[in-house]
Formats: sequence, structure tokens, C-alpha cells
Amino acid sequence: MTLGPVRVGVVGAGSVSDEYLENLASFPDVDVIAIASKDGVTAQRQADRYGISRHGTFHQLLEWEEIELVVVLTPPSSHASLAEAALASGKHVYLEKPFAASLPEAEELIRFATACGLMVGCAPDTIFGPALSETRRAIASGRIGEPVAVDMRMEDPGPDAWHPDPAFLFARGAGPLFDIAPYYLTAAATLIAPFQSIIGIGSKAASSRTVAQGPRAGARFSVEVPTQVETVGRLVGGTTFRMLLSFDSPISSRSFQVTGTEGVVTLPSPTDFDGVVRHFSRSNNEWSTISTPPAVGTRGLGVLDMARSLRRGLVPAASTELAVHVLDVMLAAEQSMASGCMARVTSTFPLMPDRDVHATARQRTIE
Repeated sequence: MTLGPVRVGVVGAGSVSDEYLENLASFPDVDVIAIASKDGVTAQRQADRYGISRHGTFHQLLEWEEIELVVVLTPPSSHASLAEAALASGKHVYLEKPFAASLPEAEELIRFATACGLMVGCAPDTIFGPALSETRRAIASGRIGEPVAVDMRMEDPGPDAWHPDPAFLFARGAGPLFDIAPYYLTAAATLIAPFQSIIGIGSKAASSRTVAQGPRAGARFSVEVPTQVETVGRLVGGTTFRMLLSFDSPISSRSFQVTGTEGVVTLPSPTDFDGVVRHFSRSNNEWSTISTPPAVGTRGLGVLDMARSLRRGLVPAASTELAVHVLDVMLAAEQSMASGCMARVTSTFPLMPDRDVHATARQRTIE
């Protein structure tokens, strides 16, 4: 049996890696020993910044036998191929969302991982944050009665306003549906129930956009996907939902509300790990605040839970089944937008275990 912290290699040294690397360095149960990028140059920069002993290209990282778990932080189009290569080299994999570009691709990746006797996990890991954790407990305890409706909304000018190289976020496999929806869909599914059916419509305000900041400021790029998506549908058990996601709004606005027969809860954006959770009780006609502890860790909690699961022989809470279910919902929404008809969602996932990952993030729990 392997003991001690799980040895991690990170693939992808872009802007998202900063938060991951900073947090993973503070978790005693993981040890980031290598980082890789396409050219190896950005990997060296991040290795120097975060004190990582090894850096290089992805192919070099696969040759380092000490690495047990590969964390993939590259653009979505490369997720499946990089994951398969990592699995073939005998390493477990944790992916940034989305899991894959299609269900056949996801299913093949799961089959390959199973054949290799290895594990694959996937973001988002905001489900481990105190806001969603405490809300999940409140709903499970019956505090709002039976959930009857979920309302989710995100409006924003779009990542071209701040990202130095945003074109990939407007390409196939991205846009608000595949970049932002995983947070909202994962939150709703783990708070209440899996999705059952969905109807979607989409639009885009412009066929091209301009990079606003960074060395490529002023450059134009094509928009390949809808930049505003609206959906309605039903969860297993009858709870209805509606979701609006937009990169076309001049304002930034987030809301998430679950309505039950006996009350209501409002949450911060599920892209965040903490924030104010408010509860309205029908019995006393009053609003109150549900107490939530501060988030000890943010991005990387899913990697931590997976590392601990590997040592203990458990299934990660940010599991393949959950990630594939969310992918299934997004693809069903895309199908509905193309056909104009309701689309069914047939996948499901096991009940999420109640783990205080955020509260114990900076404690050593594996020996």
C-alpha cells in the first residue's frame, strides 16, 4: 500500500493554474512535484513561482513514474486525449470541466480508465465549498420542505473583457453553456436530484469579438457558439428548473434560488466556494442567514478529495458519473437548441457523500 501524500503532476500552466497551485501547495495530503505545458516554457515559469521541482512538456511528465495523479487544466478540446495518455502511463486523472466533448468520448474514457484500474475525477469542485455544503444539509433536513423549483441566472459581458486569450471560450465545446453551466448544473443536481429533461434556446449577439486586455488587445476572433443560453426543464422527482447564462449582458449579475413547499434558500454564485446563504421560512414569514464557515480552500478541493479517496479506496465525490451526467445535460440542451424540441437526459449518478473537505483541507488525514 502506498503511503503519504499523493504525488501530483499538473498539465496546463495558464491563468487557471495559479489558484490551483497556490491551494494545492497548502494541502498536506497532496504533493505537487511536477508541472507541464505545451512548450515547457510557461511550466518553468510556474514551477519557479510555486517551488515545484520538475517542469517540462506533457510527454516528459508522463515519463516521471513518481507521479500518481495528473491534474489536467488545459482547454476542453484536449481533455480526453490528455486523460487517455495519462491513464495509459499508469496515472490517475483529475480534469477541469467539462469532462469531454461528447458522450461517446466520455464513455470511451471511462471504459479505458476501468480497464486500467485507474480513477478519473472532474471539476467543478465548488460543491465542496461551505455555501453549497451547508445548503445541501439544510435541504436534506427538510428546512424548505419539498423542493419545487430551482432558478439559476448568470449575466456577464463575457470573458473577452478580461481574459488575455479568450477565443477558446467562444469556440466549440465552450461558450456559457459548456464553460459556466457545469457550475450551476452540478450545484442543482447535488443539492436536489439528477436532471430528467431540458428545453433550450440560444443566440449570439455578434459573430466576432475583440480581445480587450493583454498583449493581444484589439485582436478579433470568431464566435462559434451561442453566447446566451436559456433553458427550462425538470429534475428527477418533479422539481422544475430554469437557467439563463449570458456573455452578452453589459452588467454582471448572479443568482441561485431553490424554492420549496415550506421555504426558500438563496445562494451565492455556484462558481464561488463561499458567500451568504439566506433562508425564508413560510412558518414565520421571515428571512434569516444560514451560518457557513469561511472557505479554507478553493479550486483544488476536488483534487484533494480524489487524493484522499485514492488512499482510502473510496469513490471521489466529484466523480465520473456526476461529470458525465452534467455533460449529458449540456449536450441535451445543445440538442434541444438545434431541434426546437425537449431532450431527455438518461444518465444519473450516485448520491454525493457528505464530506467536510473544505474544513479539513489543511489537515493531514492520510499517513
